[in-house]
Amino acid sequence: MHGLFLWLTRSRRLVGKYPEMIFRVRFLRAIYPDAKIIFLMRNGWDTVYSIARYAYEHSLPHVKGRADWWGIGGRKWQLLIAQVLSTENDLSAIRSVADGLERHEDKAAVEWILTMREGLCLVESFPGQIYMIRYEDLVASPKHTLHELLEFCELNKDDDMITYATKVLKPVPARKSHDLHPNIYSAFIETMRRAGYSI
Repeated sequence: MHGLFLWLTRSRRLVGKYPEMIFRVRFLRAIYPDAKIIFLMRNGWDTVYSIARYAYEHSLPHVKGRADWWGIGGRKWQLLIAQVLSTENDLSAIRSVADGLERHEDKAAVEWILTMREGLCLVESFPGQIYMIRYEDLVASPKHTLHELLEFCELNKDDDMITYATKVLKPVPARKSHDLHPNIYSAFIETMRRAGYSI
């Protein structure tokens, strides 16, 4: 189906933006050996703020429970715990409280920890095959960052895209630390350090 779409649109690359696929990169590479994987990293405190704000502002009633960032009736959160968190032996403190977490900030911190750990592991496991971008670099210097990204993706320079990006991408003030569940805090700080962010 993807091949047909590329042929019909006469395109060279199909772009998919689905953050959860970070946990399926090995599967993606098996079916698309020439796939270009982009790992976009962002400061943990900023990410927690962004996810929590979205979850609070976009929560809707549904027959199977609320529909928000965590899926209908919390389905996404349940899968994250069952399929990802359960495999992280050194995160037993988080596993022990995960089912009872209710605050979006705490859940967002857990999702960020798991995503960053997986992304950093993939970058180490597949050097040169997964391109890591810091969100902070992208908004501070979109022209330079996107030129390098296009080169990695083996795509031609696109002046319209670069012009648009330089107009809309602007640095935002860094968010301050939030109160996090004590079982989450130490792993969050450790992941921040591992990702190269100052505490």
